[in-house]
Amino acid sequence: MRTAAFRRLWLVVLCFVLAASARAAFVTPEQFDLQNLLGDPPADNSPQHRAEIDKLLLLQAERTPAQEAQCRAEERVTVFYFQPVLGPWFNEKNLPQTAELFRHIDEDLRTIGNLAKQKWIRPRPPAVEPRIHPCVMLERSSSYPSGHAERGIMWATLLSEMFPDKRDALMARGRQLGEDRLIAGMHWPSDIAAGQKLGAELAKKTLENADFKSQMAKAKAECEQAMARPSADAGWKTLFDGTSTNGWRGLGREGFPSDRWQVVDGCLHCKGGPGKTDDLITTRKYGSFELTFEWRIPKDEGNSGVKYRIQETPGDGFAFGPEYQLMA
Repeated sequence: MRTAAFRRLWLVVLCFVLAASARAAFVTPEQFDLQNLLGDPPADNSPQHRAEIDKLLLLQAERTPAQEAQCRAEERVTVFYFQPVLGPWFNEKNLPQTAELFRHIDEDLRTIGNLAKQKWIRPRPPAVEPRIHPCVMLERSSSYPSGHAERGIMWATLLSEMFPDKRDALMARGRQLGEDRLIAGMHWPSDIAAGQKLGAELAKKTLENADFKSQMAKAKAECEQAMARPSADAGWKTLFDGTSTNGWRGLGREGFPSDRWQVVDGCLHCKGGPGKTDDLITTRKYGSFELTFEWRIPKDEGNSGVKYRIQETPGDGFAFGPEYQLMA
């Protein structure tokens, strides 16, 4: 009796696994003429190939520690890489349906992308030019076309259909995902161009699939519900709304130092200039927290930071506390 029950249990599990793996693809290899779509990469020792080496060496020479950290953070990414564009609510915990949909999309992308890599089998830059030193883990797969570039453009294009008002920012971040692989020393420029072209074609054909369009409508509804919930429900408080200085004041002051700071292109921008630059502080105090932010700083003579759990002296304009240093 025990043996029979055991066999029935395994039969049920096996049938479940087989059923789960039988998902119909949104796109199939037969829909893509990779040769005509992408063309061959530059031949070794051709003028274009030598120009690509020069470009990678220049990017490597100018690479900053902040860029290296960004490249390493992007080694393993999901569609939630676009959270800075869409908002803190855009995360897997809030959006299980959306996460599952994009996992299916990624399966299709890997299938088509791997066929392209196997067709050309182009070596990675460090395997060809010993002066190129990647700041990320060297991958064993073929270099052409870039999978990161494919994902960046495909994800951005599909999300743009769900959030058309964010299209420009989504596409810019999607392109950045591929272009950062040049800074990392992991891909040739032509790898990125081919990956972006393939990503665009993958998105186009995916959007033609009726099953995908049905699932995308459900994912969009899920996103709209998450976006409409108060930020406290999602566990996040937005410190900067991208348009105003609400929630901020000058350190040691009651008002906002508008002579030194302004909102430019959705960022809090320090005007700089001679003399002391007024620091900013949130108008509210916070206890336990996770802080997420993006920053940009001049390449030459840049020096800034973010302090937390500070001790402020009114009228002093200086604060003691742990600091996340931002330097060029």
